[in-house]
Parts: sequence; structure tokens; C-alpha cells
Amino acid sequence: MNSSVTAIGLLAAIVTTPAGALTLAEAEALALARDPAIAAEDARSGALSAAAEAAAYWPDPKLRFGAIAFPVDSFDRDQEPMTQLQLGVMQSFPRGNSLAHEQERLAAEAAAVGERSRGVANDRRRAVRLDWIDGVLARRVLELLERNRENLEVLVGLAEDDYATGRARQQDFFEATLELSRIEERIVAVEQAAAEATARLATWIGATANAVDNRAWPELATGNIELAGHPSVAVLDRAIAAAEARVGFAEEQYRPAFAVEVAYGDRTGQGPDGSARSDLVFGMVTMDVPLFGRKREDRKLAAAKLDAEGLRHDRSDQLRRLDAREREARAGLARIEARIALYEDRLLPAASDSRIAALEAFTASVSDLSDLLRAQVTEIELAAEAEQLHAERSRIAAELRWLGGY
Repeated sequence: MNSSVTAIGLLAAIVTTPAGALTLAEAEALALARDPAIAAEDARSGALSAAAEAAAYWPDPKLRFGAIAFPVDSFDRDQEPMTQLQLGVMQSFPRGNSLAHEQERLAAEAAAVGERSRGVANDRRRAVRLDWIDGVLARRVLELLERNRENLEVLVGLAEDDYATGRARQQDFFEATLELSRIEERIVAVEQAAAEATARLATWIGATANAVDNRAWPELATGNIELAGHPSVAVLDRAIAAAEARVGFAEEQYRPAFAVEVAYGDRTGQGPDGSARSDLVFGMVTMDVPLFGRKREDRKLAAAKLDAEGLRHDRSDQLRRLDAREREARAGLARIEARIALYEDRLLPAASDSRIAALEAFTASVSDLSDLLRAQVTEIELAAEAEQLHAERSRIAAELRWLGGY
């Protein structure tokens, strides 16, 4: 399909908003609901949470069954007094409180993945907002150019008539035609930008990008921001908690591990006095003697502590970076607000007055068509610049909302 036809087709969805068209909030919700990256992170978080629950349990006991002191010359159970069939069970106990620390580590890692999922969602909302803003800008500038193309077409007709009757110079006609052509070229360029914005938005919300209500600039409130709640910082908070749990686990490795075993021995035959041999019960406790692993555990503990310390520095650095971005965004927002106020209070009204005065002077044959053309083009340029400023303000607001994690 011809690219121009594709652009016009995509543009039609922007220029004409059908009933029930998607709002920005609905587009954000749809983007999050259909994003596989968020679903993947949620699945990983669930897996780690399940692993954390499993880590709280002791290892399964071991069952032991066998024959003890069985004579190989006769294979007679009654021959030797210590011959027995033995059934025993053994339960191992982890070192100190290591199970609790392992559970804390896995739970913290699950929470970190959950925060990473929140970060992906935060990034997606910003991407949808920025693509949405590009679509609004293209639509509003396109409407502005379309309106002024009609005015320029009228001026071209006047210039042609006046030139034919000798009231206007040939140069005036050529200037009017040139300005009309420039407007038409800008319309094509804006149509392309609109189509590209719709295509980018479709990455997140699919075919519904062709049916969105993007006639007005979005209201993106930018209140107080708690940078410590940003997903990237929250991920590091959870990573620090996991590292601290690893430190606790490493400290528990200095404690011995225990195992308890109980066994029952079944004997047959008779003792020297003719009485039946008694069955036997065995009990045993096994524990580690940490003689040779101290240096190894020292290194593991030092590594765990250094890892936690490094993550704390990462968190401080991330907060510093986010704070710099917020200060830059707020400074830019203040300047943009001042410029918008200047355009709305002074430049745009002055441009409108200038165009009206030029039109009246031209109608009264006091000035040339070129003066009216200049006034008309100036008003168009200033109006387009004002829309660009509104777009920039919305982009900064989207950045601030991203910094706030919402």
C-alpha cells in the first residue's frame, strides 16, 4: 500500500473521533493489561514468593531399615546376641536460624521483582502519554493549518483577480501561491507525524490506537513527588533487604547443624538364662564441629556485607539522579509556563490584531497583499509555536509523573 494512503488512513482516526473513543486513562489501563513484560515480572514474583514459603520448612526426615551384626556363616538370626533388624528415622536441623533468613531473602527478592513490574508499568504509562501528546500536537496543528489554508486559498484567489485587473503586482500573486504551497507541505508533514504517533501508540494498545479522543491537551497533575517511592529506588530497597538476609544467613553458618536419629532393633533367640532376648532402642545426636571452615565462612560473610553496602550506595546514587531530573523538569516547567503566558497574553492577541489591521488596510487599498500575507503567516507561526509549547509542558508533566511513579 502506498505510504501516503497509509498515513491518511491513520490520520483519519485522529481527525475524526468516534463515539466511545478511548481516553488517555483508558489507553494507559489497556496498555498495562496487555503488556507481556508486566505479566512476566508478575509470574517471576509469584514464583519467588512460592519459593519463600517452601524455604520455611525443615528437610524431610530420613527412614533407615537394615540388618545389624548378621552372621554370614549360618545366616541364623538366633546365633549372635547383637543380630537384629533395625528400623530408624533421622531428622536434620539447619544451622541456627538460617531457614528464616533464607525465607526473608526469597521474600525480598520476590518483592524486588514486584517493584520491577511496577517500574515496567510506570515506563509504559510514560510511553503512552508521550505518544498521546505527539498525537494531540499533530491533530491540533493540523486543524490550525487546515483553517489557515482556506484563508490563504481566498488570498490567492484575490491576488489572481487583482493581478488580472492590474490592481496587484505579479509578485503578490506568486507570494500568495508560495505561502499556500508551504502550508500544504506542512500539512503533509504533520499528517506524517500524526500517522507515526498513532503507530507508536498502537505498539502499546493495538488497533484501538485508531480510535482515541485526543482533541485536547491531557490534564497531567504534578503534585509533590516522593522520590523514595520510585520503582527504581523501591527495587534497590528490596535488594538491600535481600542482601541483609544473606548477611544473616552467612552469620548463621558459624553455628553447627544438628541431626537427631532414633532407631528400634528387633532381636530373636534366647539369652544364657533361657529368656528371650530384649529388643533394643537407639538414640543419637549428630552435630557439625566447625574446625576447618571458619576462614571460608569469614569470606562469605564479608562478601555478603560488602554486597549490601554496595546496594546502599547504588540507592543513594539513584536518588541523586532522580532528584536532579526532578529539579531540571520543574525548572523547565516554570520556563514553559512563563512562555505560554507570554504567547496567550501578548503575542497571539497582537498577531491577531495585526492580521485584522492588515486585512482592513488591504480591503481599503491602503496596503499591499504582501503585508496581509506576512501578517497571516506570522499568526500561523505563532499559533503553531504556542501548540508546541503546550506539548512541551505536557511532556514535562509526564516526566514528573514518571518520577512520582504514577
